Amino acid sequence: MRVPPATWRQVFRRDNGICQYCGVDLLSSFSSYWSATVDHVLAVSAGGGDKIENLKLACPACNGILSRSAQRATFPERKSYVQERIMEEAEGYQEWLNELRGRNDP
Repeated sequence: MRVPPATWRQVFRRDNGICQYCGVDLLSSFSSYWSATVDHVLAVSAGGGDKIENLKLACPACNGILSRSAQRATFPERKSYVQERIMEEAEGYQEWLNELRGRNDP
């Protein structure tokens, strides 16, 4: 669910432009800023709403991970889930990166 623009800006400002799940700086480029999302800690479908206390700034990757974690209804649970998923995928990411870079070397 999309939050109103004024609420998005309020969350962005409160969280200093930092993804609250992985710590990425969403002010590092215009693309990062423009793609920043707001996560509903408690899903709207579970009774959560657009109150700022229920919202966290998230990068698109973390919000994508969280879209499959509706049963986690607190910020610490959700952050822990993201960190676990990042650790699980880090090795595969590095392998892909090495493989792709190796293919592009002259």
